[in-house]
Amino acid sequence: MTRPRLLRFGVFEMDLEARELRRRGLFVPLPPQPFAVLAELATRRGQVVSREDLQARLWPDGVHVDQERGLNHCLNRIRRALGDEAHTPRFVETVPRQGYRFLAAVEVVEIEAEVASPVRSRASLRWLAGAAALVLALQMADARRRARSGADVSPVAAAQGAFLEGRRLLDEGPAGWRRSVESFREAALHDPGFAPAHYEMADAYMRLGENGILPAHEAFPAARRAAQAALAIEDDPEPLVILAAIGLNYEWDWASAERSYRRARGLEPDRIDASLGLARLLSAAGRHDEAVRVVSEIETRHPGCPVIVRDSALTYYRARRFDEAARRLRDWAALEPGLRDPHHWLAILHYLRGQDESAVSEVRLVMDLAKAHAQFRARFDALPPGPAMAFYLRGCVRYLEGLQATEWVTPDDFARLRALIGEREQALRDLERAADERSPRLLPYLNDPVFDTLRAEARFQALQQRVRVPAAPPAPSARAVVLALRAP
Repeated sequence: MTRPRLLRFGVFEMDLEARELRRRGLFVPLPPQPFAVLAELATRRGQVVSREDLQARLWPDGVHVDQERGLNHCLNRIRRALGDEAHTPRFVETVPRQGYRFLAAVEVVEIEAEVASPVRSRASLRWLAGAAALVLALQMADARRRARSGADVSPVAAAQGAFLEGRRLLDEGPAGWRRSVESFREAALHDPGFAPAHYEMADAYMRLGENGILPAHEAFPAARRAAQAALAIEDDPEPLVILAAIGLNYEWDWASAERSYRRARGLEPDRIDASLGLARLLSAAGRHDEAVRVVSEIETRHPGCPVIVRDSALTYYRARRFDEAARRLRDWAALEPGLRDPHHWLAILHYLRGQDESAVSEVRLVMDLAKAHAQFRARFDALPPGPAMAFYLRGCVRYLEGLQATEWVTPDDFARLRALIGEREQALRDLERAADERSPRLLPYLNDPVFDTLRAEARFQALQQRVRVPAAPPAPSARAVVLALRAP
């Protein structure tokens, strides 16, 4: 009789007997309960596993804990260990209102079962796994302490200790991103062949640059150097996706970015961020049919993923295939019923098409979800549909202006709204400033139908030349006339 011993997926391996997760042979700490959840999902690859099933797996009858919160914690720890993202999953996908599904291909390695092997209770197995995890964590902490004190410690142990500290800091949000860079740099110094340290350093620099914490001219070249160092060690899609994003959004090197995205997809066809990045590039370049094809392919592999449905909607929107865009936006709203964004986009789409009453209906949903101030709602409801939409859009501008006090708001977000309400000169200034700041959203935004009334402007055409848009700008949509008539 045989039983599973190892599960292999991507660059990871799970040793079910030792209760260890390893990435390219290097230990990745994962507490017993998250390990049990990951094992359950991976062994049932492709199936939707309900939250109730996972909770029953972790907590037998009679155990009184906050199971909802406990399971959420387990999923967060799993995603952290795998470097996964809930909105762009490569391994664990959230299936709304159903549960979770493991996406990656899994290789199962079996061993012969021992006939007389002793049987331990689940409780004792969990205790042993927890004790082992605690010992390993203490060993890692001791390795870092000894490395800092100059004591004798193996380079691999010191590198792993520094790497784990960097991952911990990276998970702290903006406050920890800067400090994580030093930990990843320390890991790479201890073990120059430790590719994940270089990749995570690149990721940290990307976060710092894309959120305006470091200037673009500091963050993105540093991210490029780290990603190239990782790629020199092993051919992996993760640094390729980073190089593609830098090539497109910072260097405006469209051809290089496209090559990197396609190479990443060749290495890992199921990789969501590479596919969506390529689709956005093609959409921004005006290659709409290709963009739709790429996003449709990845959605076939990951049906019901909200971030893919969102990008599918926006791809159709930039292609001026408005009926399909509206359908996909409604699909997105159904997948994430508590989210305002799909209704905001639907309101803009209806407004562009001159469907003011439909736009107003979507704005009311936005206000319901946002719990908008009663005075704002009363003023909005007192206006006819067209002026009500202009009032709402100006309110969005004021909201973003207030948001700037606490977080980085890219100028192109202002440009879209100002173009919609006819503030052409300010919209052009915002777009030019977005190029100065290397906004990561600028290039797809330039192909947004809201700017169709600006395309004949010399400044808009100069901006397209500056960022090296490789395709001719799209012809203004028929609905651009609607915007032109609204302009003061």
